[in-house]
This record gives sequence, structure tokens and C-alpha cells, in this order.
Amino acid sequence: MSKTSRRIRRRAGRWAVAVLVVVCALLVLAAAMTSRARVLDSLRREAEERLAIQTEVLTGLFEKYRLVPALVARRRDVADLFAAPEQASRDVEAAAMALEVQGLSGAPHVLFVNSTGAVFAHAAPHRPAPAVPASLFEAARQHRLGRASVTDSAGERAYLFSSGVWQGDRLLGLVAVAVPLDSLEATWSLSRNPIFVTDELGRILISNVPDWRLQPGRGATAVLPAHDLDEVFLASPDGREHPFVEASRDLPLLGWTLSVLVDVAPARLTFWIGGGAAALVLGLVALVALFILMRRDALLRRMRSERAATLRLERRVRDRTRELAREVEERAEAERNLRAAQEKVVQSAKLAAIGQMATTLSHEFNQPLTAIQAFADNAKRFLERGNSEAATRNLGKIEEMIRRTGELSRTLLSFARPPDQSVTSVPLAVVVDEALIMMRPRARTLAIALEIERPEKAVAVQGGRIRLTQVVVNLLANAIDAVSEEKDGRVRIAWGEDEEGAFLFVEDNGPGVSPEMRQTIFDPFFTTKGVGKGFGIGLSIVASIVAEFGGSIAVGEGREGGARFEVRLKGGGATLPTESMTVKVAS
Repeated sequence: MSKTSRRIRRRAGRWAVAVLVVVCALLVLAAAMTSRARVLDSLRREAEERLAIQTEVLTGLFEKYRLVPALVARRRDVADLFAAPEQASRDVEAAAMALEVQGLSGAPHVLFVNSTGAVFAHAAPHRPAPAVPASLFEAARQHRLGRASVTDSAGERAYLFSSGVWQGDRLLGLVAVAVPLDSLEATWSLSRNPIFVTDELGRILISNVPDWRLQPGRGATAVLPAHDLDEVFLASPDGREHPFVEASRDLPLLGWTLSVLVDVAPARLTFWIGGGAAALVLGLVALVALFILMRRDALLRRMRSERAATLRLERRVRDRTRELAREVEERAEAERNLRAAQEKVVQSAKLAAIGQMATTLSHEFNQPLTAIQAFADNAKRFLERGNSEAATRNLGKIEEMIRRTGELSRTLLSFARPPDQSVTSVPLAVVVDEALIMMRPRARTLAIALEIERPEKAVAVQGGRIRLTQVVVNLLANAIDAVSEEKDGRVRIAWGEDEEGAFLFVEDNGPGVSPEMRQTIFDPFFTTKGVGKGFGIGLSIVASIVAEFGGSIAVGEGREGGARFEVRLKGGGATLPTESMTVKVAS
């Protein structure tokens, strides 16, 4: 072989080695880039999965405290505290109540704020109370749940839920409950990835990195095309540029943005390892290829393990959410069934009461009908004799008897009809008169005196006319039964209004109710009557209707030693003067 040929072959060999080296380097570089791209994709998915989990954690924590202020603000004793004049005893009682709410809910702050924005009760007096922003009062005036993130003078962060305390149409103040952000950060501290929440001002309000808290947030500073070498989100909340994959989600109800950062340093390390392998591949191609494959296998196993753990957690959360939804639906269905059963029991009790009054009411109908027959016969004879004046008087009496019978019939039909569920202003006098129309015949038959004491001014209450009539009918029927065997049985009913609201009481001169029985007399199916003489649900229905209208009922001893049932109801409007009278009806 000639010298020229050897030179050509050496050059060809060098070029072949060079091409082989370049091809190997390109292959190694391509493998490194592919590995890095896959790691970045995995990191992005990991960031999204962790973001979804942390969103559920954050939402669950806030849902726990969201309803607390509304429930506390609706309590009547809380409204009374807000309406009470400012004095030391009021503030002490309010502080004790705020401390009780804090103990039950676990909230770090429970605030009672008056209408001027001043905090008059704080469940944690050793800690500075967070400032209450004006936006919470604006939300209360619109009857909405107030929300605001605040920071006190000491730098302590809090998120407040608030609800307005109302007295009629007047806003008395706010009940505010703070969400414990420290517990959320303690949960996040178990994660090796930075997690933070930025508020409307762009500050980092919550984070598992202590140095980031209350610092300005710096979002992504560079985003390059997909699968590029530098395709990372560069975030630098700590002041130093560091590559991260960032996943963010807006929380519009809170006005926050939740972000999760996943460090891409492992991906960068993979890239540099691939670059180093390109240099070593010149002599150790097989060894480097094996190393890369082993590393990729380990990485894929770790990814699969983490993904499986995440899927298991998501499945557990999803299953628990379905269970909670099913429990809520079952409870709502049970409440609807209970309300329907209660309405059927009330209607059955009314029809049973009408049945018990059937004999006496039959007499009330037959007596006017007999009189009408007699007056009609007389009018006919007067007309035959040409005495029109006497006939006209008889016709007038017939008209009065028809009016009386029609009034009794309308009252019975109204009482038997299922009641309207609306709540309006109802005059107590109308309710009592309708009840007396139905109960007076029975009292007259049993020779029982009914004493009715009317107030000087008309009294109106909040409620439903038919349901309130049933309350009075049941109380009168109970009193009449109690004195039915007395020689001089008397039942007294009176109503009026005092500084505590409207009241109505029914008392008798019967044997009364012993102190032991007073504890259970309003329980369903409790009765002291003999077998077949009562169902034991009358007083239970009375207590249920009164409670539904926001009132109360109590039993005690009357002025003649018998039983006294007193009903307290909310006042229903302005009063008009009437004539004070006492009506006594006896057989």
C-alpha cells in the first residue's frame, strides 16, 4: 500500500472517529435533553397535583370556620349583649361568651365589634386584637358573610370571617372569627417544596418558608417555549434567582392566589450528568449508557411511586367527599320527613279536637235551626193575618240566627283547614275570639265559667292566625278537662303586653300540675287523663308552635291553686286603644 493510501486511510479513520464521537455526543446529549424534558413534565404534574391537594386543605380549613360567626350572631343572647348599654358587666359577660366560642371552635381570635368599629369583647385579651376593616361592615349591611385578610401592628396575620348582629333593621355590630393560619403553615412545613399564598396586594401572606412571610411576591420571571433547555419558571421570593416549576391557582372568594414551587435542580443535575457522560462516552459508551438507563429506571420508579401515592390520596379525598354529600342529603331528607310528620300530627290533633267538640257543636247548630223554624212559622201566620210589622221582626230574628250559625261554621272550617306557613302580624283578640267560638259550647254544656280579660290596647304578635288559634284551643280544652269534675269550675284567659313582649295565659281552679310533672308535661304522648280520653300531644303541639314563632311557654300555679299556662310571643306591630272589659260566660 502506498504512502498516499495510508495517509488517506488515516485521515478517513480520524474522520470516522470524529464522526463517531460527534454522533455519540449528540446521542448522549439528546438522551440527556429527553431525560430533562421528562423530568420537567413530571415536576409540572407533581406541582399541579400538590396544588390541588393544598387547595383542598386550605378550603377545608376555611370551611370549618366560615359558618361560626353567622351561627353566633343569630343567637338571641348575643344580640341582647350588643343591644345592652355599655358598661363593665356587659363587657365581662361578652368576653366570657367570646371565650366560650373560642374554646368550641379553636379560633385564635373571636371578636365582638360594636357599630362604631370598636372591639368590646376579645377572646384572647393577652394578644392584640386584629384591626377590623370597614369592608366587613359593608358586607354586613348587605346581609353577606364578611371576609378580609388583616395584619396587626405586631405583624401577626389573620383572616377574618364576620357576620352582622341585627336588631330588627338596625345593625348592632359584628361577630368576627379569625382562621388560625399558623396551623396551616405547620401542615405545609411537612412539605419540602415552597408553598405560599399571596393576597390582593401581592404580599406573601402565608408560607412554609418563614423568611417569605409578609414580603412582596415575585412571580415567574421567565418562561421559554415548551421542551426548551431553559423551560422553567424562575421565581425568587427570597431575593435570589432560583429555578422552580410554579403552579398557581386563584381563590376568588378569598381574593388570594395559592402557589406551589417545585425545585428543578434535579432536572438540571440530570442535564449536567448527561453532559459529563458525553465526554466520557468517547471511551466508555457502554458504561455511560448503562448508567443512564439505570438512573432513568430509578427516576421512573420514584415518579410512579409518588404518582401512585398522590392518586391514593386523591381517591381517599374523593370517596370521603361523596360520603359527606350523602350524609348531608340523608339528614336533609330526614328533616323534611320529620317536618311533614309534625304537620300531619298537628292537623290530626285539630281534627280530633273538632271531633271531641262534635256533640256540643251539634247542639249549637240545632238550637238556631229550631228557632229559625219557629220564627218562620210565626212570620207566615203574621203575613196571613196582614201583620207585616210583626212578620218583619221575626224575619230579623231569623237573619240573626243565620249569621250566628254561619260565623260558627266559618270558624270551624278555618280551624280544620291546613294552616298557612307564613308569619304575619296577628291580633291576639281575633285569635282568642275564634277559639272561644269553638270552646264556649263545650264549657256551657259542662257548666264551666269562662272568664275573658281583655287589655286596654289591642295586642298583635308575630305568627300564623290558624296555628295561634290552635294554641289557644288546646290550652282552653286542657283547662276545661281539668275542671270538668269540679262543682264550680272556672277557666280564665287573659292577654296583654309588657316590657318583655306580648303574653297570653290560661288558668283554672282545678287540681293543678305538680312540680314533678312540670318537667315532662310538654313531652309528646305525656297525659294524666284516663285511657281513651286524650292522646297526650296537645301541649306538645302547643310548645312546638310557640317555639316556631320564636316564643316560649311555661306552666305554673294559678291564683286559685289550679294550673296556669303562660305563652310569651314576639310583638307584631302598633297597638290601638280598645275598651277594657271582663266577660264571664257561664252555663
